[in-house]
Amino acid sequence: MPILLQPTQRGYLQRRVTYLDAFAGPGSYLGGEGGSPIFVLNRLLHHTAVERMQLSRERVRLVFIEKDRARFEQLSTELAARFGDLDALPVTVVVRRCDAAQLTPPLLSEFGQWSHPTSPARSAVARRRFMHGEL
Repeated sequence: MPILLQPTQRGYLQRRVTYLDAFAGPGSYLGGEGGSPIFVLNRLLHHTAVERMQLSRERVRLVFIEKDRARFEQLSTELAARFGDLDALPVTVVVRRCDAAQLTPPLLSEFGQWSHPTSPARSAVARRRFMHGEL
C-alpha cells in the first residue's frame, strides 16, 4: 500500500486508495502478534516514507470486515488499545461486522472506490514472507 501513496515525478498516481481486509480476524494471534489489521495500520503509520505519502482521511481508507461477533469485538478492542481513537488517525479506519460477500460491493460504492485502486489483504503466509523480506 505505501507504494501506491507515494508521489512520482508527475505527482500522485493515486488520489485515493482503499485497503480492504474481508476476513480481518480478531486483531491478534494467541501469542500476541498483531494480525493483518494491526500489522497493516502499524506499517502504514510508521513507514519510513510516511511524510511523502501525505496521508489524509479522505485519501486513505482501511476497511476491516469480520463476520464473527466475538472476533469483531476483539478486533475493535485491539485496534483501540493499540492506536487510540480511530477517528483521530490520519487515515480513515472502518471496522464492520458482517458477511464480506454482502458488504464489499455496497461499501466500495459508498466510498466511490470502483475507479480507484483497492489493495487486497495479503494472506497470513504472504504477510510473513513480506515481513521477512521475501516479497
